[in-house]
Amino acid sequence: MLALQGPRALELLQPLVPAELSQIRYYHAVETTILNRPGLISRTGYTGEDGVEVIVPAADALSLWTTLFDQGTPIGLLPCGLGCRDTLRLEAAMPLYGHELNESIDPFSAGLSFAVKLDGREFPGRDVLATKQHDPQRRKRVGLKLAGRRIAREGATVWIADKQVGDITSGTFSPTLEQSLAMARRGDRGRGRDSRATRSGDRSQTAVLSASRNQGLIA
Repeated sequence: MLALQGPRALELLQPLVPAELSQIRYYHAVETTILNRPGLISRTGYTGEDGVEVIVPAADALSLWTTLFDQGTPIGLLPCGLGCRDTLRLEAAMPLYGHELNESIDPFSAGLSFAVKLDGREFPGRDVLATKQHDPQRRKRVGLKLAGRRIAREGATVWIADKQVGDITSGTFSPTLEQSLAMARRGDRGRGRDSRATRSGDRSQTAVLSASRNQGLIA
């Protein structure tokens, strides 16, 4: 699988496929041909940008990579790895399994209520989720903006005054915003600039942001 992300992703890939890429809805996919070989294209990615993920047989991957770079380099196409992806998804407030998501974090606490449909359905765990949905004590995923350039690491704790209210799930320095950002699970629902992120007793001031799946980490 190759993820082609950015505002010109569809423009770059379109000449290589017969399918009309602009007609693929977000989080939908089509089977088509890519460089005259079978493949699948989905309107997905984890960068916060528009783009696609392209799935082709392993034997065809190098040819696709080479073609995209030959055609994309003049318009600024660059390779990037998972470190870059992780920074971008955090800026966009997109939760990642193993950090904001795991088997002990319910989807409501992770801010993923849009993906849960309880009405008219029976499935394992439904009753537990129904209880969690309206639990006023459940934790909430929030964004944090840190003072200075230090990074809040996963596992660091979040405090208001002398009360621990949550813990960091992801943190990085945002090159786009030139600002240290983090996501956290927080039990206290307040917003404000009086919270602290700490590890080993060393606390850094933070501002609490909302974590929107559509707008990213926003004040």
